[in-house]
Amino acid sequence: MRFLLRERNFYIKRLSRFFGGQWKRIAFLGILQILLLVVSLVTPYFYKLLIDEVLISGHLRVLAVVVAGYLLSYALETIFSGLATEKGNGLVNLFTLRIRRAMWRNFSNHYTHEFRAYSAGELKNRIDNDVENISEFPVKQMIQFYYQALFLITVCAIMLILNWKLALIGFISIPLSFWMTRWLGKSVSQTAENYRNIYGRYEEWLKETLREWKEIKSFQLERKREIMFTRYWKKLSRLFFKKQLFWTMNRTFISIKDFFVTKLNLYFIGGLFIMQGQMSIGSLILFMSYYDQAFRSLNVINELDIQLLEQKPSIQRVLDTVRHREAQPKPEIDPEHFAGPVHFENVSFAYAADGEKALDRLNFKVHPQECVTIVGQSGSGKSTIAKLMVGLLTPHGGNVWLNHIHRVHEINEEQMNRNIAIVMQDSLLFNLSVRENLLLANPQATREQIEQACRAAQIHARIEQLPDKYETILGENGGGPSGGERQRLAVARAILQNPKILILDESTSQMDHETEKLVLTGIREHLKKTTIIIVTHRLQSVLLSDRTIFIDKGRLVAEGKHSDLLMANPTYRNLFFQRKTG
Repeated sequence: MRFLLRERNFYIKRLSRFFGGQWKRIAFLGILQILLLVVSLVTPYFYKLLIDEVLISGHLRVLAVVVAGYLLSYALETIFSGLATEKGNGLVNLFTLRIRRAMWRNFSNHYTHEFRAYSAGELKNRIDNDVENISEFPVKQMIQFYYQALFLITVCAIMLILNWKLALIGFISIPLSFWMTRWLGKSVSQTAENYRNIYGRYEEWLKETLREWKEIKSFQLERKREIMFTRYWKKLSRLFFKKQLFWTMNRTFISIKDFFVTKLNLYFIGGLFIMQGQMSIGSLILFMSYYDQAFRSLNVINELDIQLLEQKPSIQRVLDTVRHREAQPKPEIDPEHFAGPVHFENVSFAYAADGEKALDRLNFKVHPQECVTIVGQSGSGKSTIAKLMVGLLTPHGGNVWLNHIHRVHEINEEQMNRNIAIVMQDSLLFNLSVRENLLLANPQATREQIEQACRAAQIHARIEQLPDKYETILGENGGGPSGGERQRLAVARAILQNPKILILDESTSQMDHETEKLVLTGIREHLKKTTIIIVTHRLQSVLLSDRTIFIDKGRLVAEGKHSDLLMANPTYRNLFFQRKTG
């Protein structure tokens, strides 16, 4: 018990920030618990009066006192319990809201690479399941636990006063109760943690399955997915059964120990005391009533200890999440600096500490308002360059400079997102209307500006063919439009943002050559003052750019005009010779 008391106090101290400022409510709950304690202690005394004074001695006048006492006790207990429930629910709701808000804020404020360390299922589990699991912590593990402990001590003291010999016999089983709690609690804690981990993996798998149902149907994977579904729920069912088994074992142990063996002995010995004239029948009934209350209180404490052991992994994950280092706000810079050159200076980067370098001492510069293509074989490091440009990754060596003054990874992320737009190969479209998706880039954009951006991206005519035109809902993950249409919508959204720098990372890969040419031409016409960087392997993009940077195995091989590179570099020429049509 001392070990769990120490752990409980530690967690109360760590979680107190989430119910801080509610000490008046907590104090009021404490007062209500003390009043309930007094009522609970007084009520059995009326039962003693009923036995000794009314039934045995025949003092019928006392019956009115007994009835009035019982009615008053019942009324007070109902009022105090109702108030405690109302105030306790308010405290629980505020506690969970504050934790979830702190977790959400921490997730939102993480640096991007830290945020990606969590899977979507893990994030959901922490915010939903872990918080729900500990939601009643301040009421149960703080208020109710200490109330039950105080109640147990008080009742034990009264039992000692009534008959210390009977009390000592009843106290013999108390250490056994705590030993049983510790033994069962460890098993419950481990089982609950295994259940939570498997359920997290199941949720991640289920989300992926529902998102990719078309591919599952096309490859006829329904049977395999059904088998996986069954396996997950078999594991979860076994763990749930195991957890319930431990609870049942604890309840059975309590029933046998407290309410059969110990109680039988107490009645037998108490009967001997009555025969010897050391106790009255009413006193024995009063003692046994207090005994029942004491061991009900002890059982509640044991259950709270088991709950604490079960909740321990969730509490630790919540504490780990809310104490996770938040991204310190980075200083904003003069927006005009985004119109300056982008310079890679001896940049090296590896995705694993001991792995092969994706980029190795890379040097190149992109000038203001220039349209540059970065080309290379798959795996040459092109997308890594794009991510470094927008601060999604941090160089392990060298620097990515903006306007020769600012390191990109040190610039305020919010300001970066306002001034640098990136369109990925699989840019996300939300389950909103076409117009709402486009307005995410520029909420103040007018209808005319939206339509101009869509015309530049060669998607306006297609939108006009939709049933609700710009009000058409795109569906989950933008699932309605084709791949090329999604890319063109993403380009239109980037045009609406009117960024200082635009990065297109294979964002025209699902368009035909004619559409790609029209889209790139539209971008250059509408974003004349924007620096455009195109990461691609398609010839059409290269032909429309001012300059080409050729990357191979993370290193700069050559740079210059496309025609010059074709003449001077066989490797570059071979890259496009193998892809005559891009």
